[in-house]
Amino acid sequence: MSSLVSGVSIFLLLSTLTNGSPLQQEPRSGTEAFEVPRVRQEIVTDVRSAKRKAFRKMGWPLPAGPIDEHTGLQLSAGTKKESGRVQAVPEIYHAEYLCPVTVGGQKLNIDFDTGSSDFWVFSTYLSQSVIGGHTAYNPNKSSTFKSLRGESFEIEYGDGSGALGLVGQDKVGIGGTTFATQAVELATGVTETFYEDTSNDGLMGFGFSSIGNQVRPNPQKTFFENIQPRLKLPLFSVNLKEDGSGTYQFGLIPQAAYNGSLTHLAVNTSMGVWQVPCTTFTIDGKKVTNPNAPPAVLDTGTSLLIIDDTIVQQYWAQVPQAQYDMDYEGYVTPCLQTLPDFEVGLGPGNHMVTIPGHFLHFAQIDATWCYGGLQSNEGVPYQILGDILFRNAFLVFHGATTPGGPSVSIAKKAS
Repeated sequence: MSSLVSGVSIFLLLSTLTNGSPLQQEPRSGTEAFEVPRVRQEIVTDVRSAKRKAFRKMGWPLPAGPIDEHTGLQLSAGTKKESGRVQAVPEIYHAEYLCPVTVGGQKLNIDFDTGSSDFWVFSTYLSQSVIGGHTAYNPNKSSTFKSLRGESFEIEYGDGSGALGLVGQDKVGIGGTTFATQAVELATGVTETFYEDTSNDGLMGFGFSSIGNQVRPNPQKTFFENIQPRLKLPLFSVNLKEDGSGTYQFGLIPQAAYNGSLTHLAVNTSMGVWQVPCTTFTIDGKKVTNPNAPPAVLDTGTSLLIIDDTIVQQYWAQVPQAQYDMDYEGYVTPCLQTLPDFEVGLGPGNHMVTIPGHFLHFAQIDATWCYGGLQSNEGVPYQILGDILFRNAFLVFHGATTPGGPSVSIAKKAS
């Protein structure tokens, strides 16, 4: 691959830490590197699911409200939408982004998720009515499956949804690289929120298993943690296109993916995910800060930007006719409205990532109105930087075997 940085990863050596000291050279104990495509899948969904998914995964409570007579979803408490805007049909076209993974030789479409630490899949232990259009992993068809007796998992989210099941080990392959004894969580029960999304056969977390993995009594390592010693460099990068498709690169950094040098940011792993300080923003070129804004999770498994409420209110106050819609549990705006650019500052040094305004028209909900890609964290103690950020920056995730511990590097995407 001519675009890959060779040998000593000279572009990393050009980076600096936020305190100005040189970035230490990555250890090179392994020989492997591989690339995984991230493929766009069109789905039909209720637009509110994008925000609900983010809140569920972090275990945040959702605002209580009435039950929608069409969808059965609980709505936020509050008044009806203003006259002149009709109730949208809940089946709205949207997209999610999945990666091919083999488990015991069986191909599944999996959501790669830096915001969690579990690898769980739909399995044939579920009833056929629940499996529906999913591809379910069948351990009985794998000659390499081994049950981990006494181990189980249960993931419960803030709105009552979740998954539970058994745990085993099997040969898991990604991009031509395999790990023979990867822990796989086999769902025996899932809530409706998960099984109605038939494009997605499971989720693979790239967080920190010692804190975030939900297998009990013995938490299990992630795929990335297991393969780090075999990689040329103990890292992976995320390079997404404007439409959200793209690639994950493990073991080497694709030189052609970014311009300039990489800025290195320390991360907080205390919650089992990749967190960075995020207190400074710009709205249409004007700097706004909230020194009390909570840290932000860098999360490939979330579509939106879920940002401190005071900042979000200030942003949408600059947009004529934009308003918080109680039924849609978030800000909506006329689709033809030109939106101001938004910048997010990451780390103590406030490395700024520019989000052009058109990225913040997330999804059309009827002939006139669009759901915003910038939504409030509703006062919870985290922010989430999802795909909208990743589509506008190039990021590298350095694993725990890196000198100084886990960290991220960020740069401007190549044009």
